Amino acid sequence: QPEMEPDADVCVQRERVEVTKALQGATACSDRGQFEEAQRLLDGQVSKMKMAQKKTAFSSSLQEELQEARQRMTNEAEWSCGGAADVKDTMQMHTMQRTTNMIG
Repeated sequence: QPEMEPDADVCVQRERVEVTKALQGATACSDRGQFEEAQRLLDGQVSKMKMAQKKTAFSSSLQEELQEARQRMTNEAEWSCGGAADVKDTMQMHTMQRTTNMIG
């Protein structure tokens, strides 16, 4: 039933919140040197988004951000040489609900 489906804006915000939570968890793992666990968290969120029946205009951009964050969480060198700053900046943008790399 269409009236039971959430509004597109609600879906976008839900995705943004879920991505932010995944990034927060993965960042905490990476800060502790648990890079495999961090990647597992991000992979889980990407899989969840790919399986979602209702995709938003931002779904692919958010998935791309998760993949980029995953690449920054491969090892200590990558994480400490700019990876942490990039991922934390992305989290902050989502927390403030503004991103510079999404078209809408």
